[in-house]
Amino acid sequence: MNVYTMRGHTCDTTKYYKVPKGCIYITAMNSGQQLWTTDENDPTKKFLDLFSSNAEILRYPLLHKTQLLEVFGEKVQIYHAESPDPALRKYLNCEYKPLLDWQFKTKNVFEKSGLFQLGNVQHYYRGEILTIRNNNLKSKHIKFIYDNSIYPRLDNILVSSDIPAVYLDFKKNILDNYEITQRELFQLYPGIYYNFTCRDPC
Repeated sequence: MNVYTMRGHTCDTTKYYKVPKGCIYITAMNSGQQLWTTDENDPTKKFLDLFSSNAEILRYPLLHKTQLLEVFGEKVQIYHAESPDPALRKYLNCEYKPLLDWQFKTKNVFEKSGLFQLGNVQHYYRGEILTIRNNNLKSKHIKFIYDNSIYPRLDNILVSSDIPAVYLDFKKNILDNYEITQRELFQLYPGIYYNFTCRDPC
């Protein structure tokens, strides 16, 4: 089974759906609970370290559930169709805005963004950031953000964006054309999903 994680800004909707058979959805805490990934010891940093090293325990979360809880903490939830707990057979749908960015007065900061598959990303870690001070994104900047992303794909973004791209225009293009939900991701790319991004209610 393929293993994925989406990097971007995320919010939880109010709609629950059954986890599709053959898929697993893993969150850093209960769906619907607010999550901020700012603490130096937060589970996101630990997860990205394991993800970029192609860790075996991420491939088989049901087999390694005890280890996952030891690494990420007791709040981690594993949702799947055959869970003995009926509450964990349904998940709260979330919306992904696949651009992990922050805007400041004198700069814009970006991290790797999009949907990534375990085993296809090398040296992927939270500390790797891109800082732009002139408000324009060149092709090399966009490649940094989306290289190896399955969704959205780098080549599609380069075709649909004016280069160099003004930051706010670029962001609008991403949000208008590539925002996606967890339900849609299950349909497009069935597999195991780790949602360890910041989450707010939509």
